[in-house]
Amino acid sequence: STLAQRQLSINQSARDIDAANTIIIIGGGAVGVELAAELVDKYRDRQKRVIIIDVAPTILPGFRQHSVDYALRWLEDNGVELRLDTSFDRIDDASVTLSDGSKIFADVIFKCFGVAPATASKYGGRLLSDAQDGPKGSIVVNNHLQVEGQENIFAAGDVCFHSESAELKLAHTAHVNASLVALNVLRLVRAAKNGTESGSHGHDGLLSYPDGLFGNEQTPKIYNVSLGKYDASLGFNTLVMNGPLPAVVKWLIEWTQVAAAANRPIGLVFWVVADWTSFFLGRTILPMTEPAARSKKAQ
Repeated sequence: STLAQRQLSINQSARDIDAANTIIIIGGGAVGVELAAELVDKYRDRQKRVIIIDVAPTILPGFRQHSVDYALRWLEDNGVELRLDTSFDRIDDASVTLSDGSKIFADVIFKCFGVAPATASKYGGRLLSDAQDGPKGSIVVNNHLQVEGQENIFAAGDVCFHSESAELKLAHTAHVNASLVALNVLRLVRAAKNGTESGSHGHDGLLSYPDGLFGNEQTPKIYNVSLGKYDASLGFNTLVMNGPLPAVVKWLIEWTQVAAAANRPIGLVFWVVADWTSFFLGRTILPMTEPAARSKKAQ
């Protein structure tokens, strides 16, 4: 879709939300939790019924327990209904049918789950469909984040599955994925211009993930879950901070990301420094406690 079409879709969603009395969010991960929090925070003067449905027994699976407990308390204190450990059979325009046969009706339903790429069959055809052998239909990539068997196709973010890191799907890991993909695409282009090989099959020209970027064997586990405008839960490996200060940090992250996307020097410089600093801290002062999933270097 074009940017104009996306804007129309966003505007229509805003109108639908504004008119809705009941909103169902399917998925209790970071996206679902942040959306629920935004809704109750935005409409405190016109309370809406907001329901999160998830098959998992808790929200934010894979996140630090202090963050899970804090976010859970925030949602419950602000009236969000939690239907956890609850599976569903069908999603319709105005209802969700649960596995026990009961239905929950809503004016708006948001699907905040899944890692299978929505565009794989449309744009990638069998090239991508055949590579969707990862968990829940994700695309399997090699150590250079190339789609298996496709030297010139890369995958990054939620849709990719890199078995040797098996990372939690976070905005930060998607950012790191994209950085390595961009560098490897440039290396492929330069190799093609120079008439040299820089592929993944027996050649060393491409960077490996994640150590090819900053030398770390693991990408730091960094997240910042917004809980409305003035509250959040920030995690950096073993460190967790809850409250208003992480909300300020989230605002800074968003502002500088927009500035970087606009090619403004302040945003570009900020993220170069932030990336190097986070990886340095991740291998020195604040290392991960979980062992790396990597067992060997893929060729």
